Amino acid sequence: MKDLVLTIDVSESMGDDDHLRISKREARYIVDTLDTNDAVGAVSFRTNEVKTIAELSVIGQDANKSDVKEAIDSL
Repeated sequence: MKDLVLTIDVSESMGDDDHLRISKREARYIVDTLDTNDAVGAVSFRTNEVKTIAELSVIGQDANKSDVKEAIDSL
């Protein structure tokens, strides 16, 4: 069992050279590798702001993976 919190930089500098797109793709990949007993959450940050985009929750079902990946895609 793993507990994981993904931390994604969404500052303006991440728009250069497609860094944000790549970070989101890799975060989605990590979520896909998790087992049903693993827990995952996600936060995004930029200058002077941290935002929870997915609360820490046990994967349990593929639907939970989809919820986390949708939150990542919303960045």
